[in-house]
Amino acid sequence: MPITRFRREATPTLIRFLADRCGGVAPILGLGLVPLLGAVGAAVDYSRAGAIRTAMQRPRSTRRR
Repeated sequence: MPITRFRREATPTLIRFLADRCGGVAPILGLGLVPLLGAVGAAVDYSRAGAIRTAMQRPRSTRRR
């Protein structure tokens, strides 16, 4: 599908979606949940990477056997 045809067909739909004020809670919640879960996942990965990095930098002589 050429981009011009897509733009021509999608623009009215997008305008109707943005103008509609009925029952907008569920779609907005659904759209907002995606980046929120992505940010939470990134924060968990970042904190785990920091913990692993700290553990790797700890000298071997201080580790208990």
